[in-house]
Amino acid sequence: ERKALDAALAARGVALEAWEDEAMADAYVGPSSGARVWYDAAADCVHWPVLLLYPETAQSDFIQDFHEASCLYDQLLVMFGEKAEHSPDWDVERKYAAPKLRPYVTFEADGGAERWQRLRADAPLLEQLVELQPLGYAIRGVPIIHVLVRGSAYEKELLRRLDARAL
Repeated sequence: ERKALDAALAARGVALEAWEDEAMADAYVGPSSGARVWYDAAADCVHWPVLLLYPETAQSDFIQDFHEASCLYDQLLVMFGEKAEHSPDWDVERKYAAPKLRPYVTFEADGGAERWQRLRADAPLLEQLVELQPLGYAIRGVPIIHVLVRGSAYEKELLRRLDARAL
């Protein structure tokens, strides 16, 4: 099974790196977690756990099984709804509505500076992550996606700080 997974990842151009924190690896994809990166040979598709972080609220969600061709928008729609009708209790302002959410990944760019790269929620996640690899992005264990509310004060301040640091 591991050889088939490795071959499938290589065929897709995925560079999978080791977890930086073994305790985190055990928590998310260890034997008791119920989640793993796996290859479905019959359907020729890779499945991933995906960690969603909501930095503005210091919350997170963990998706145990995310199909390689899936788009984040579909998952966000189930989780939050089109008008925040499914939002969790921590979203007291009900601003986490799927159409308003922007996914980002972070990684070290050239020179070691932290880079935030916005993803398209309506495009297959794996394809986007592979496209970012030449820029320095690597999947370390599982994809970790930061989710921000489009146009929120938090997103504006984050982008302002990133722009200021780039100068």
